[in-house]
Amino acid sequence: FLTGCGARILGAGTGTIVIDGVRQLRGIEFTPIPDRIEAGTLACAAAITEGSVLLRGARSDHLRALLFKLREMGIPCGNHRARQLTREDYRKFDYLIGMDRENMYYMPRLTGGDPDGKIFSLLSFAGLSRDIADPWYTGNFDDTYDDLRIGLDAFFGWLTDNGLVRRGRGRH
Repeated sequence: FLTGCGARILGAGTGTIVIDGVRQLRGIEFTPIPDRIEAGTLACAAAITEGSVLLRGARSDHLRALLFKLREMGIPCGNHRARQLTREDYRKFDYLIGMDRENMYYMPRLTGGDPDGKIFSLLSFAGLSRDIADPWYTGNFDDTYDDLRIGLDAFFGWLTDNGLVRRGRGRH
């Protein structure tokens, strides 16, 4: 990124980096990588609910450990991508569910607020006020899977208790 802006940096990827100061950096067009934590969380949520999700823009090389774990559990993983939440999503969907405090902070800002009360923290359905365990920091995908299972089971129970879905025969 910095060399694209005109910085002179030698030795990138080696044990010694030399930076030669320049008078001024120039602007460039830059596309940031999609959030791997969100992409991984959505992939786990799809796996737990036996559903599917299209993760536009997510890079599989950033999700190697997660994809390994999902495949180890017999869950097929394709070329998935992630995208950012939009105001249209707020209009289109009944529930927008965040996994952590950061999600809960940004979701209303991305959707123009939450006037209809559609934004929830997943673990709040289980009566918990903590975040989903983040495997990128803990290195423990089992804890994340367990948290998602707890939250999704509680969410499904909440939907059932409120007459929004009926329990049927599961696939397992």
